[in-house]
Amino acid sequence: MDFEKAQAQAAKEGKSILMEFTGSDWCPPCKALQKNVLSKDVFNTEMPKSFVLLKLDSPRDKSKQTPEEIEQYKVLSAKYGIQGVPTIFLADAKGRPYYQTVGYSGDPADKYVANLKDQLGTLAKRDAAFAKAEKASGTEKAKLLAEGLSLVDDEMALKTYGNVVSQIIELDA
Repeated sequence: MDFEKAQAQAAKEGKSILMEFTGSDWCPPCKALQKNVLSKDVFNTEMPKSFVLLKLDSPRDKSKQTPEEIEQYKVLSAKYGIQGVPTIFLADAKGRPYYQTVGYSGDPADKYVANLKDQLGTLAKRDAAFAKAEKASGTEKAKLLAEGLSLVDDEMALKTYGNVVSQIIELDA
């Protein structure tokens, strides 16, 4: 439930972060996701192999939350532009997201888990493009940065990759 600890653990273990923004005690789709996916063995066995799991909750009853948890939710939901729950983000250890899903489709746990694990391929492609960009310069660097950024949803990219967007514009106005 602590973003900074999740980042540190992800960096140490070479994993991504799975951020679950939820309204655990009032949101019907959040409750369905919890019941049908997040509490299932396949999720709890498979997901920790590749992801540090981070629950970010905004319940109606805040009596069981610390003031830090309440503040953290406010800060992170603003940073990531949360417009509805449940929202799941997959992010690297720096907190840069590369996949987002909002709501709950009703998929069974095994299909839901497989989809999330498939997104690790998106991360690998993004990181490969960014690594090539590190070795390039000028418009070639801008192209490679844009290639990596193209793998991320446009809205998410604008909210959380401002420095990359700025570099692209600076390199290739």
